[in-house]
Amino acid sequence: NDGVSLASGYNHYLQNYLNSSISWTGDNLDSVVELESMPPVDDQGIHKSRFLPWSYYLNVCTHSYSTVWWDWTRWQREIDWMAMRGVNMPLMVTGQEYVWIRTFEQFGLSFEDLGDFFSGPAFLAWQRMGNIQGWAGPLPTDWIEVQFELGKKIFQYMRELGMKPVLPAFAGHVPEKFIELFPDADVIDSEPWADIIQPWCCAKFLEPTDPLYGDISEAFITNLIKYYGPNDHLYNGDQFNEIIPARVDPEYLKGVAMKTIASMKKADPEAIWVLQGWVFVFGGDATIWHEPQIRGYLSGVDNDSMIILDVWAEREPVWNRTKNYFGKPFIWCQLLNFGGQPGMGGDMEVTMNTPFETAALENNPMVGVGITMEGIFHNAVMFDLLLDQAWMTGPIKVQTWLEAFVRARYGSSNKHAHEAWDTLRKTVYSRNDRIWFHRIVRETSTAFHNGISEPDQVLPALRQLVRAGPELKDVATYRYDVVDLSRQYLSELFEVGHTIQVLAFESRYLYQIKYINDKAQGLLADLEDILASHEDFLLGTWLRDARKWAQTPEQGKLFTFNAINQITQWGPRKSILEDYAAKQWSGLIGDYYAQRWRLFGDYLQHVVECGEKYDQEVLNSAKYNFTWKWQDGELDYPTEPTGDTIEIANYLVAKYETFVWPGPDNERYKPSASSTSSKGSSASLQSLIGCLFAILCGITLIF
Repeated sequence: NDGVSLASGYNHYLQNYLNSSISWTGDNLDSVVELESMPPVDDQGIHKSRFLPWSYYLNVCTHSYSTVWWDWTRWQREIDWMAMRGVNMPLMVTGQEYVWIRTFEQFGLSFEDLGDFFSGPAFLAWQRMGNIQGWAGPLPTDWIEVQFELGKKIFQYMRELGMKPVLPAFAGHVPEKFIELFPDADVIDSEPWADIIQPWCCAKFLEPTDPLYGDISEAFITNLIKYYGPNDHLYNGDQFNEIIPARVDPEYLKGVAMKTIASMKKADPEAIWVLQGWVFVFGGDATIWHEPQIRGYLSGVDNDSMIILDVWAEREPVWNRTKNYFGKPFIWCQLLNFGGQPGMGGDMEVTMNTPFETAALENNPMVGVGITMEGIFHNAVMFDLLLDQAWMTGPIKVQTWLEAFVRARYGSSNKHAHEAWDTLRKTVYSRNDRIWFHRIVRETSTAFHNGISEPDQVLPALRQLVRAGPELKDVATYRYDVVDLSRQYLSELFEVGHTIQVLAFESRYLYQIKYINDKAQGLLADLEDILASHEDFLLGTWLRDARKWAQTPEQGKLFTFNAINQITQWGPRKSILEDYAAKQWSGLIGDYYAQRWRLFGDYLQHVVECGEKYDQEVLNSAKYNFTWKWQDGELDYPTEPTGDTIEIANYLVAKYETFVWPGPDNERYKPSASSTSSKGSSASLQSLIGCLFAILCGITLIF
């Protein structure tokens, strides 16, 4: 038994004999007793074997969305958690910039030459994959050095526990200065990504068919081994992450893959390429990756030299449309999360059954399960469910598994807590098409949202969960879940309100627009209050963790900008990734999103009152101006919670359980002919006065 097996056995005992748990979102260890008082295991013991050899963990993006500001203490806790959950193949990329500097030095590039190549800390994931360069930089030298030392500790501790970390590899992305030193090299500009503009887009890509590619790849892996120590021959390299290749003919793609694996093996003859299968789901233009292209690309690598991560297998599997990746070993992964945005959802039945069904297919090369969320801390129940399968012999009833999960999470068989989670099992966790990007922290526009938003399905679970408060109010995991479920309910309720407000706007129902605007602001204030009651939902914590790495005031400003820009604007002005990594945190809701929605509601009123045409660009301009002004502010937010979570949650249930947004057919909110103009009619005196007032008082707000 290695450390992972032993830690997994300990976790099994902790959960099933002590009704205790350790999780991303708090620990329940109140039931842990003195050693001599612990319940014994029967004489035969408990014997479990792995269902499949690999349990994979982490997405390239997770290292920016979630772990970017972690210190060693936090990393050590996470690695311990990995071991307890059976993870034996984690992605380890921390500190690689130090190795890149040493490598590029061998090719004549100085650290100064890399200044506009490395992005800031919060955006390194996408610079590493060639999507951007230099944004939110420059990267300070002391950050690079301390992250390198941290990376070595992470790597060594993972291996001490018996894990086989996946390390980065060269994927062809080179700095601008490289072209000056090697003018004959076959270097091309990547396509712009996510509407990021120059000079931060269009990273240089060195074609793998160029001899220099093999030289750099060999040097980089040689330096990895030199600086980190012996490894387990697993390397991740993503050449076309949401980027269109220069050519899409199968022979070219086969040649790229052949040269890539050959260059890895020059430094490490046992190298195995761990490829994120996302390229085949969203490869810049996913329509280019038809069967001939995928077959061609994968045919350039022997089956025993590649493992593919089927990153979004719970919803968009690739293995089943590529004849099992044409024989390549693959890991069935669950994504569920984009940008680290909060949101509860998923299909427990799919997660419980599909991996076993897939692995049982004849000649199927599936070799493991994995979790590849872009951001962690959310939907822990879904990821625990998948990781638990590493030690199962087959699927069990989801209800049975969930009952054990709840007992271990709260240390109790509380009736109300179990009913709450069973309700969630039947609703929120019974489908994969729920909304992941909640409107409450997304674009302010009149566009309708895709996906399912059903607050009436969430409310019964929330009602039951708060009823468990008298018994569970002191359990950390319970308090977290109360905040999270309250957040989910209010977010989905807001979604419904937005839809009705847009319908009211289309019918020019001015009073209804105003009413919903006021009620939405009240809802946002209530959401702010419940979030402020828990330490894991505070903007101040994220900013504090970023600033603690600063060695100078200038670095403090740089790291603060990285932290706040990622979760709001995500890149330069007018990036299509705005709000992609939005969070529902106290401070962010009250001071940022509530103000943006006030802009939206006031603008709708202005358009109706003045009989103007709706112009999204006018609204966007006001929003961008507000965003950049707010980002440049003091951004001083609490790092300690305020208010009692359970009291606030009970107040919210009482307030909102009978709440109904006024529908378009509600006579009370329809316009009268004498008070509000309809489409194409002249504005009434009241609307004209309102229009003049909006112009006088709101001109800076709107324009």
